[in-house]
Amino acid sequence: MPKNFSIKLCAIALWCVCAIGVSDSSVSDPQRLFDQAMALRAQGKIDAAIRLFETLLSNYPSLQRARLELAVAYYQQLNFKRARRLAVMVLKHPKTPDSVKLKIRRFIAQIDSKGPKSTWTPEVSIGVLYDSNVTAGPNDSVLAGFPMVSISAKISDRALLSQLSLSHRFLSGTTQKIGRYHAGFLWISKLEIYDADFEQQNDQDLRIATVTTGPAWIVANRFRAGFNLQHNRIALGHDHYANFYALNPILTKSNRAKKTEQSWDVFVQARDYTRAVDLGRDSNYI
Repeated sequence: MPKNFSIKLCAIALWCVCAIGVSDSSVSDPQRLFDQAMALRAQGKIDAAIRLFETLLSNYPSLQRARLELAVAYYQQLNFKRARRLAVMVLKHPKTPDSVKLKIRRFIAQIDSKGPKSTWTPEVSIGVLYDSNVTAGPNDSVLAGFPMVSISAKISDRALLSQLSLSHRFLSGTTQKIGRYHAGFLWISKLEIYDADFEQQNDQDLRIATVTTGPAWIVANRFRAGFNLQHNRIALGHDHYANFYALNPILTKSNRAKKTEQSWDVFVQARDYTRAVDLGRDSNYI
């Protein structure tokens, strides 16, 4: 065997040994990795904690305590399906003590109560309104975009107000990857009907039907984001008054250390008026 080839072979072998040694040293102390993962989870760094727990389990698959704590981290991440699967694995392990199994069963029951899940929330509100100048028209406190009617005499009237709504929230129980984070995925919708029924000035009766729907994402202790689509169908008096269509993306960033939040949102609305008297009032509102 040529001398140069032997030297190269020895060098390659030495490099392989060193590389293996470095790789093993990074996971040679399972307790240290476990403590680091637990600390990261306590700090709210759920994604980083999950990566460390998974690294630990890939090298020490028999560590059931690490698997259970990983299930808790997935639960905090809103990945309920994976959290349940890991918890069941620990529950079925023959060496898991009965006292621990009791706690795991409670944990699984808590997971099952969260998702995947649809939640329906109805609301009803009834009230009475007195307006000393009802014919001035609705104001922006109800819904932006109404014309103000200029009149010479004030007319007062009373109205019965009612508001009905039905909200729906679907929590998928899985996560979606957004950049370097895994976000819990939800879909939130709401149907709302507002009605102001005047006693005498029926041409000022106001009915607004609003439908809002859109996805939302949550990264625990990091941010919340949503993208809402909205449609308002408005009737004024006996006429179909307008259709408003809107987009409303929103992002809220959390700072757990400083206990603060920052939010950014954009509201874009297209206003389509339907009455002949209002033609030319169509507009885009941002």
